[in-house]
This record gives sequence, C-alpha cells and structure tokens, in this order.
Amino acid sequence: AQILFRNGEESFVRKTILPSLLERTVIDTINASLYWKQRNTYFWYASPIEHQSMMIETLQLLNKDGKLQQAIQQANNWLLLNKQTNHWGNSIATANACYALLLNGEQSLQAKNSVRIQLGSFVLNSDNLPQEAGTGYLQKRI
Repeated sequence: AQILFRNGEESFVRKTILPSLLERTVIDTINASLYWKQRNTYFWYASPIEHQSMMIETLQLLNKDGKLQQAIQQANNWLLLNKQTNHWGNSIATANACYALLLNGEQSLQAKNSVRIQLGSFVLNSDNLPQEAGTGYLQKRI
C-alpha cells in the first residue's frame, strides 16, 4: 500500500487496499485498541510488533483528511498495551514500534486525564506525579 501510494496510485490504495486493510482489523472495545490478526511465521520481519508498526505507518501515510485518526490511536493503544505485558522480542521490533508511536507527534504520548484518589485524609492527584509516557502509568507508595 505504501509503495503504490508513493508511486501515484493514491486512488487505488484508498478505494481498494485501505478498505481491505480495515476489514481485517480486530477491535478490542474494552481496551480501545485495534490490531491485525496474523498467522505465525518464522520470518523476523513478520512478527506482530513489526506488522502493527507497519500498519500504523501506512494508516498515518493515508490519513491526510484525518478520518483514520481514531484507528491510528487504537492501533497505538494496542502497541502500548502489548508492551505492558510482553517483551517486544528484539531491538528491531522495539525501534519500529517507537517510530510508529512517534509518527503521530508527541501529543499522543501525553496524559490527557487527571486522576484524584482519596484514602482517608490522604489525597493523591496524578497531576503532581511523574507519569509513564503513553500509558499514564504512575506509582506512589504511601
């Protein structure tokens, strides 16, 4: 899709390939994430992380009108959630994933919501604590 798009076949990519790519997505509504189901393979370049990263890059390339922004954000969420529970496998996968996450600009890694937790008289406000970029994860020992 990227090669065709960059070689002037934008109409074909938008009308034929993009709908096909979006039909093959699996949407996880609980985690607000999106990914492409893939068969297992022995090739390093076809691992789930590289595949997801390439798909995010493709969607970003085709997102001139902003209609794919939600799909891109959901695909980014899948990468971040995957990293929380899995090892990305190798440095190539990690580099590809970081590149895909940063394509959307640094605002996608900033925390959007603040959380206020009260335990008795102790109040914890997420605005006052350092948070992990992208996930908003924070930790405070009391």
